[in-house]
Amino acid sequence: MSIVLPKEKSGVDKRFCKAKFLMMGQSKIGKSEFWAQDPKALFLEAEPGLNYIECLKVPIRSWKDLIDVHTQLVQITAKGEEFPYSVIVIDTIDRVLDLAEENVIVHAKEFYKKIADRIESIGEVPEGGGWARANNKVMNMLNKFDEFPCAVALIGHLTIKKIEDGTRKYDKSTISLWKGMGRNVLGWVDHIMHLQSSMVGDELRRTVYSIPTQSREAGSRGGVIPDGWQWKEDMKVNYDNFRGLFT
Repeated sequence: MSIVLPKEKSGVDKRFCKAKFLMMGQSKIGKSEFWAQDPKALFLEAEPGLNYIECLKVPIRSWKDLIDVHTQLVQITAKGEEFPYSVIVIDTIDRVLDLAEENVIVHAKEFYKKIADRIESIGEVPEGGGWARANNKVMNMLNKFDEFPCAVALIGHLTIKKIEDGTRKYDKSTISLWKGMGRNVLGWVDHIMHLQSSMVGDELRRTVYSIPTQSREAGSRGGVIPDGWQWKEDMKVNYDNFRGLFT
């Protein structure tokens, strides 16, 4: 027998290198700046917007670029070298999905040559195969990055979705990915950090929510990230407080 039944409870694992995060919020309120406070954060810049932030970044403009980055990281681990990054930041997951869809369309046109001129979106791939292939590409890539000895952080945009739950109908602020893809990404991460901002006079107030409500997507396994966390003006202080939650 290869399975050994446990006799004691497992301990709580708060290692940062094992954690997977999703930070959602409006544009230009500090999501990328937050993660850039980590001197060993590697940004996969799928969406331009890091020109005013000092960070380690690789421009990602095609699905092949993602594959090439993964290959280079595998080569580092294969050599037994110390892994140089503490967190891989995918900025943004929305754009990575776009790249996956573009890749699926290119391959579908090659496979379905007779109707290639009619395939312009994943919804036009025969038998609904485009949705499944794009979903599989993104989730497989995320799982591959999760194999490295570092945290993985996804930055995403928000949208308001109409939810129908039996007789109830309501709006929910959640990740701006189509339904199946969004559900899989939300289930994959350990911590969903919902960042909201508002102006109070001349002051920008930013709050991180980690407990879900009917109108807001959020979550933190084990309740590690406090709900209603008010950011200070100094982003380094915010990030240091965040890192202090993990070992």
